[in-house]
Amino acid sequence: MNAGSRRFRRTLCSSLTLALPLAALAACGGGGGSDASAEAGSGKGTISVWAHQGQAGETAALQNTVKSFNSSQSDIKVELKLIPENDYTKTITATGASELPDVMETAAHPWPA
Repeated sequence: MNAGSRRFRRTLCSSLTLALPLAALAACGGGGGSDASAEAGSGKGTISVWAHQGQAGETAALQNTVKSFNSSQSDIKVELKLIPENDYTKTITATGASELPDVMETAAHPWPA
């Protein structure tokens, strides 16, 4: 594994570690979200997250991050949907705006060293 790949993986995991709690706060504010069963501003509900199903290590890191978040409290749960790398863009563009998840992973490519 080269340094660029390790840096990308670290950045991805750090981004999701920060994004999940921020998404939870946004969902608690009543400003949107796709979970109709969560009462606006209640601080409770489910956050849907779509991510690339990449290499085994990346997939495991995403799943572990979600598992850790979900076990850290009981009011907000994250549902992770892993989409095969080759289908990710096609899936997003074919999905209606009202059906998109609360959080979508975006590819962040590290700058050349």
